[in-house]
Amino acid sequence: MTPEEMVQQHPYLHPLIEAGKIHARRVFGTDTLFTYEVYTDPDVGGDEQLYVMMQTSRDVNEALALLRTFDETWWLDAMPAANGMLSFALDFVLIGDSDD
Repeated sequence: MTPEEMVQQHPYLHPLIEAGKIHARRVFGTDTLFTYEVYTDPDVGGDEQLYVMMQTSRDVNEALALLRTFDETWWLDAMPAANGMLSFALDFVLIGDSDD
């Protein structure tokens, strides 16, 4: 299943995703980019969960501290509305130096 199909099948996820992006940008910065992945857990009968991946090039410890802030200031309160179908996670990306 694609991320788009997941949101179509579970429309209550859309406002949570949009609110999560707003809160993530408050914590991580307005230039935060997002990708979406559907994870299928073979150990739980193929249950699927949509992951909103928050891209960061920050130091691991700094990024984890910011993720904790995101969780504590918004996600832990919002999570029950996701019915176990949505998670927010970090996606570490490298920003290379350009010779241009």
